[in-house]
Amino acid sequence: MSRPPERTGNSGRRAAFLQRMGKMPGPTKNKDGTDTPLLKSLKAWGASSKEEAVRKGRRISMMNKKKKA
Repeated sequence: MSRPPERTGNSGRRAAFLQRMGKMPGPTKNKDGTDTPLLKSLKAWGASSKEEAVRKGRRISMMNKKKKA
């Protein structure tokens, strides 16, 4: 059983998901203008686009690295 999406916070799990899914190929909108499953999952994790997902994931990763140091 999988855990629910983390919309906020600085967990490594959220950072990894956002970065991985933000780099996935393919469109975020269907031909009729509806969201694809990729965009729906990014929104569930608190990002509104692929670019924002990668940016947030990197920021969270950097914050977590600084905390460890």
